[in-house]
Amino acid sequence: MNGELSYFLGLQVKQVEQAIFIHQERYVKDMLNKYNIEHGSPMKVPMPFAYKITADLSGEAVD
Repeated sequence: MNGELSYFLGLQVKQVEQAIFIHQERYVKDMLNKYNIEHGSPMKVPMPFAYKITADLSGEAVD
């Protein structure tokens, strides 16, 4: 309960000076191991190839 948040409800949280990164690498690895498919073949994600994410510069800043 004390200190910087690093893992919560299956989400890993990495806090750096300029950003906060949230990912589920540990959760995914646990699921792959649980179902014995950690050595499976990778699949493509159905997302447009040239899709670009941009910053919302007009949005309200949060702390």
